[in-house]
Amino acid sequence: MIISPLNALDMIPDGNDLEAVEIRLLKLDPVKPFGNGTIQSAFAEDASGHKASVRFMDFDPLGAEWIGPWMRINATRNGKNELTGLSVDSYNNRKRLNVKGVDQHGRNRVTIDWLEGVPAAPAAQPARQGPPAHRTDIVYDNHPQQPIRPAMGPPPRQSGPPPQATRPQQPPAQPSRPPVPAGPPGEAVGLAIKLVLEPLLKTWHTPEGRLISSIDAFNDPEFWRACYRGCSEVLRLSETLKSGDIAPSITALPDYPALEAEAAEEPWPQD
Repeated sequence: MIISPLNALDMIPDGNDLEAVEIRLLKLDPVKPFGNGTIQSAFAEDASGHKASVRFMDFDPLGAEWIGPWMRINATRNGKNELTGLSVDSYNNRKRLNVKGVDQHGRNRVTIDWLEGVPAAPAAQPARQGPPAHRTDIVYDNHPQQPIRPAMGPPPRQSGPPPQATRPQQPPAQPSRPPVPAGPPGEAVGLAIKLVLEPLLKTWHTPEGRLISSIDAFNDPEFWRACYRGCSEVLRLSETLKSGDIAPSITALPDYPALEAEAAEEPWPQD
């Protein structure tokens, strides 16, 4: 197994896959929708103190319990025996890790092992004779071009299974905005302004009762407030009449049948 330290990321081209990293999270951002799945950004360090950004893609939301413990993230292999699930790219000219959850078939693309204590820091140069003194079960890949030693067995694990990745979740649907209510037709608004503005200009006066010119009225905020209120009332009256709510007539015709019946009951005058 090749465990890549974070300071080796600068030597790895974007898009390349890694086999494993041993890190702990120092910071974790909230999960966000990303395409058809989710993404959650984090900041991590390895045992040597080197740091890098990490993106967890298509995982259930990671909580505060993920911050602090040491973990080993292992890539899996696809049907072509190619590594998948743990890759490198760049953002703002700095390298970062991408950790992917399940694929379209529901298979985990990475596994996560929780480590007991702090893992040994990788040496500056790989040992060339015998197993490394600090670990006997892994080979640290400080120089990708150096020969790889085989792994010698799994490391000790903490009790309990690690958190599992889940299928990508659809981002929550955004609520639709309520429709903007349609206002009165432009012709009706123009007519209301004309009906209110002309007589208002002829009668507008100062608080002392003096009539003022139209120029002075146009510069008076109270004049425009009065115009606004008057036009609004005209439009409301128009809408009320259009709805069929019509006031009773004050010029109703006489009830001729009733008058004729009353006249028929009157006695004829006697001579």
